[in-house]
Amino acid sequence: DYSKKRSANLEVKQRIAACCAGLVTGGMQVFLDAGPTTFAIAQELLAVPSLTFLTNDLKTALFLSRHRREVIILGGTISTGSAVGSLTLEMMGSFFVDVAFVGTACINEDFDVLTPTIEKAFMKRAVLRSAKECFLVADSSKFHRSALVRINSLSDYTAVVTDYRFNEEEKRLAESKKIELIQV
Repeated sequence: DYSKKRSANLEVKQRIAACCAGLVTGGMQVFLDAGPTTFAIAQELLAVPSLTFLTNDLKTALFLSRHRREVIILGGTISTGSAVGSLTLEMMGSFFVDVAFVGTACINEDFDVLTPTIEKAFMKRAVLRSAKECFLVADSSKFHRSALVRINSLSDYTAVVTDYRFNEEEKRLAESKKIELIQV
């Protein structure tokens, strides 16, 4: 349920969102993935002037449009409040953004990024190819979990913005994999 996800770890999502807003400057093209953490980022980005938004999330698109922001919504089959599927992938491939913020369902012990649905995995991979910089946003509840479909690795992102506290072994692993961490 989206409202439960949105209220879970709300203070952490707001800290992640504030950090991400600091990575954006006026005039950028910004992709916001589907999900409550990226919705919180959308709220923070209202303070940044002259942004163009691209999203596959219906709630995020409606929120930004109500605040008179320039929003391009990707089309496709709607699944859990966001567009996915071949049309969505084709549209994403037509765009290039300065910065993308992508969420995830799970991150396992090997720092693989995972999702329960194949369509979302393809979408998130397409976003990486279409962004100059791509940040994974994940609160600590996403770590040490597993799901059916591997999207990629934490090392594929510009950085990971999280509140998760890495132990010494995890820090060494992250360093060996050249994973950039931004801890909030």
